[in-house]
Amino acid sequence: MLNILYFLMSTAILELIIFVVDNQGFDYDGPMDYDCYYWDTLIAMPVEDLWASRCDTVTGKITIDSATNLTESQLEKLFQNITTINGRVLVERTNLKRLTFLKNVVNLNTYYSAYVLEIIDNPFLTQVNLDKFTSADGMVTVRGNPLLNASKLCTQLEKIVGEHWRISRNKVDCGGFQLDFPLTFDSILNVPPNLTFIHGDVIFRETGA
Repeated sequence: MLNILYFLMSTAILELIIFVVDNQGFDYDGPMDYDCYYWDTLIAMPVEDLWASRCDTVTGKITIDSATNLTESQLEKLFQNITTINGRVLVERTNLKRLTFLKNVVNLNTYYSAYVLEIIDNPFLTQVNLDKFTSADGMVTVRGNPLLNASKLCTQLEKIVGEHWRISRNKVDCGGFQLDFPLTFDSILNVPPNLTFIHGDVIFRETGA
């Protein structure tokens, strides 16, 4: 009887040890590393409170906007080791002149959003560095930056994301005609008569005719 009881207790202890070991590894070996996770507007704080210095991949939604009080050099230092971003980077309505902090990013992957990068309505922006960017599986938008010559991005994005990009209303876009309005009897007069190629989506909805 004692031998049977001892055997059952030993088995239970062994199973408990296996359970504890398995669950200790779960937090570190799973797909989500919360030390490399951020979902908020970037503001100045100790770097370790944003994500761990060991991170080369960040997951989440990173917003840089008018509330962000990080300088260009601080952003560049923060992202210096980041090569992959799983999620969405939104740079909107900032006073930044140069976006150099993305220069080491190679991969932009979707995570709870169809967009991976949006650069929108930055009145002083003149430069975007995506020097090592070679892979993306989501949408990229560069729009409404009145001092930005975005023409260099056009060929790069065409090769990387195919049709999933939009560049419009910057100082210089990709050339050609930007069809950025619904077609009506009046607005169709703004379409060049020799237009032979449309890049993007053409959607026909019920007109009532």
